[in-house]
Amino acid sequence: MTRRFIVGMLASAAICATSAQAASAAGPIGLYLSQGAAFSILGHSCGGIQERVYATGFGADGFPTGDVYMQTRCGGSGRGGGYKTTTYSAWASVTWTWLGETRSFAQLQGTAQENPSFSAEDSHGDRIYNGAMDNGSGSALILDMAASFKKNPEKLRRSILLVLVTGEEKGLLGSKYFAAHPTVAPTSIAADVNVDMFLPIVPLKLLTVLGLDDSDLGDRVRQIAQSQGVKVQPDPEPLRNLFIRSDQYNFIRHGVPSVIMDVAPEPGTPEEKIFKDWLTQRYHAPSDDVNQPVDLAAAAKYEEIVRALLINVANGDRRPEWKPDSFFRRYAEAVKMGRMGMPEAIGVK
Repeated sequence: MTRRFIVGMLASAAICATSAQAASAAGPIGLYLSQGAAFSILGHSCGGIQERVYATGFGADGFPTGDVYMQTRCGGSGRGGGYKTTTYSAWASVTWTWLGETRSFAQLQGTAQENPSFSAEDSHGDRIYNGAMDNGSGSALILDMAASFKKNPEKLRRSILLVLVTGEEKGLLGSKYFAAHPTVAPTSIAADVNVDMFLPIVPLKLLTVLGLDDSDLGDRVRQIAQSQGVKVQPDPEPLRNLFIRSDQYNFIRHGVPSVIMDVAPEPGTPEEKIFKDWLTQRYHAPSDDVNQPVDLAAAAKYEEIVRALLINVANGDRRPEWKPDSFFRRYAEAVKMGRMGMPEAIGVK
């Protein structure tokens, strides 16, 4: 019954999306659901939220409305020493503002389904969620960069902030607070570089950069990476809206050009299976521990690219800017970032 309901909603929503688009002279509207709203609807946030967004019309106040299907998978130890997951899914009716903020939402139908158990103990046989890659990897990188900058200080024209925030999967809480109450003048933050779970599990030959084509910060990443023999690609799955689902989004909302970069598998190679297996067997599981295979050379090269990017922006004659055709440029215009003076700091999470 539930499956039949979902298929029916998908079909009707797809039909309505055409009329909704036609009703807007400005064309399609970029819509998404915040992690906070998704958590409120599902009652759980385990990092696996998938959203299917359909603009089904406009309310009396002129704001777009739509139906959203969400799903998240939570894990836990099961009977007999196995590892069991529970999938939570729901349909919701959502109203957005023109900038994509969630104005209101109401759950239409929700389900919880237990999935088959599978073994997911870590190498020590316990069920502690170690989080070595997610996000011990990014946290360790920031600490190492701090030690490196102290040991080998660079002549920088502006400061570099190394920031560790909490509560990402509960609604980007730490970055939301910091972006609203930074330790420097808000308008002095020129760029944000997110290094969350960059996954150095294969040699670094390809870098996925979310936000690559949205600002000239992406152009700098491309130039620096290519100088080290690393290719770059934009988000290979843009419909998942990953660019607005991690901590960089709170800086974006304050007008700050941002990127998040990850080691990526080369298409059509065995590396793709390595990534798929990691996401299936280790992501948000006890087996994400320090004894898993790590490509240390990839981690080192990734850190060098991040370091070079930060120094490039810190010593640049001008701050990074959103590109004219970027959807996110409107945030910078709203806070009048383009009229401010030279930056004094760069944020890196």
